[in-house]
Amino acid sequence: LWRRILSSALNLTLKIPRAEEGPAYGAAILAMVADGLYPNVFEACNRLIKFDGLILPDAGLSSEYDKKYEKFRRLYPALKSFYDGD
Repeated sequence: LWRRILSSALNLTLKIPRAEEGPAYGAAILAMVADGLYPNVFEACNRLIKFDGLILPDAGLSSEYDKKYEKFRRLYPALKSFYDGD
């Protein structure tokens, strides 16, 4: 559910990584780059990270999130000074 919400709110397709060890796997990838096994992080990620599927944004939800965000963008400047200093 959270991935579907995120995909729709950002209006982006999300790739679902196969590995569940996100932070530790990322640290291992950085270590391999530092050790010279890969020339850069981009190359290491392209070679090592595999994906199990995609989450596509829901057009209807994306439209609703866009409307709410536009309302927020219009209200924010007027309300910002009200919350400064709290």
